[in-house]
Amino acid sequence: MRIRPLGNFKQLGTNITLDSNQIYDAIPADNQPDYIRDGKVFALIPRFNGDDSLLLVRGEYEIVEAN
Repeated sequence: MRIRPLGNFKQLGTNITLDSNQIYDAIPADNQPDYIRDGKVFALIPRFNGDDSLLLVRGEYEIVEAN
């Protein structure tokens, strides 16, 4: 799926950020408790040495394209 964050996010202590003007690939956070109920997804952030990810819950993102 592809998502757009509803705000700008930064993971504390890292340089991992999400920009609300960008669209990101995302996958269900199926290793998290209650991921379906809470709408948890990992937003994938491409990096030159592999992907980073940031956990978001329903209300923090909108689905742009579903799989």
